[in-house]
Amino acid sequence: MMRRLAILIVFAMVSLCSFGQESKPKDIIKFNDGSEYRGRITEFVDGEYLVIEVGSQSVKVDGEQFQSIKDIGFDKLNFYENPDGFWYEAQFGVTVGQSNDFSNTEEYPLIMALSGYQFHRLIGVGLGAGYQSYSNINIVPIFATLRGDLMKHRIAPFYYLDAGYGIGVNKGDDFFFGEEETAKGGFLFASGIGARFKLRKTYLTTSVGWRTQKSTIRRQFGPFPFDSFFPAGEEVFTEKRSYRRVEIRIGIGF
Repeated sequence: MMRRLAILIVFAMVSLCSFGQESKPKDIIKFNDGSEYRGRITEFVDGEYLVIEVGSQSVKVDGEQFQSIKDIGFDKLNFYENPDGFWYEAQFGVTVGQSNDFSNTEEYPLIMALSGYQFHRLIGVGLGAGYQSYSNINIVPIFATLRGDLMKHRIAPFYYLDAGYGIGVNKGDDFFFGEEETAKGGFLFASGIGARFKLRKTYLTTSVGWRTQKSTIRRQFGPFPFDSFFPAGEEVFTEKRSYRRVEIRIGIGF
């Protein structure tokens, strides 16, 4: 099921990109004298200025010219909203690929909520938390994020860098002879690129990246038939693991 979900996410990314490329500009600025501009509004600060792309040219309308404007017709799918300010985003995704020699290639879910502030189109910072699962450990990631749009368009490529700590939630697996395995979290890092699809008041994102999660696996034995070799409760070994997987995300932001 998770494999099919990953395929659907990739299909959605391709479909959204195709939709964006096929959409035609519909923004209209009508002036009192009957003239008008038809194109795509890329910047708009009410009362100060706006910029509209007409063909291959960009036309800037200053604040003093606003009194000569009769009407501004925004196409809500073409409107570019200034990214400066606070943003909030919910993300869902999967991690795929073999983490290490001890793991399988099954897909595991990834859910996160993020909030931050965009200082500039290219630079924004924020904090995030969520839930992540692996074959033998559940993780609650708490991290800082750095991100930014690489272009000023309605469909804009973006980058992200996440770094923080994943809190391990013990599954408490029990094996033969009372053996108990516990897992602890560790440092996490993720980076990737994606596409942001800007709507008038919200935006959608799709992204692909690389995720690394450190963890520690600790095993103990309980009552064992051969106590001379494994005394009850003795820690047998502690193993440090690094889960390195490809991640695919989709999100909605405000």
